Amino acid sequence: MKLSLSKINFFNIIGIVIVFSTILSAFIYAFTDTFYQHKIAELEKSYYNKNKALVQNEVVRGVARVEIIKNIIYKNNESTLKENKRILDKRIEKIIFSEFKKDKFGDTNYGYFWILGLDKIMKMHPKIEGKNIEYMKTLDGRVLADVIIKKALNNGGYVNYQWLNPYTNKVSDKTSYIKLIPDLNLIIGAGFI
Repeated sequence: MKLSLSKINFFNIIGIVIVFSTILSAFIYAFTDTFYQHKIAELEKSYYNKNKALVQNEVVRGVARVEIIKNIIYKNNESTLKENKRILDKRIEKIIFSEFKKDKFGDTNYGYFWILGLDKIMKMHPKIEGKNIEYMKTLDGRVLADVIIKKALNNGGYVNYQWLNPYTNKVSDKTSYIKLIPDLNLIIGAGFI
């Protein structure tokens, strides 16, 4: 069987097209995968920064609400304030816990507040309320209450730690924003996973 020059050229062109298509497909796949991995990383970073700003704003707003409640209670009960401030503080705490327990925030209302006492008792939390967290450690070995209290006493801010999520029972990286509630020996916080 004799191959003519035109048939040989045709097979060469087909071979070149197949090789070129294979190389182009591999390049497109690699580029697309890299592009999407980059986009995923950008979206995760954007989500993280959005939630970080959200919890900070909510905690700052929460502390301002507490100050308003305190001022109203103190003003309306000046005689009791002079005699026994602790009675009024207990009333304020009751109002705060009642209000903040129902307060949710975030796109899907996933955010919640928690309140820790300087005595290391979790005063308000959906899962660990009333528990002494004095010995509760983060997965990297830090005593969680000590980390939170130290940050709160130094003007508050973000605390990052690994946490066994009580809802999913899975380990998660968690970021919380915390502030001290002046005069009440309480720390208010909110976070996200």
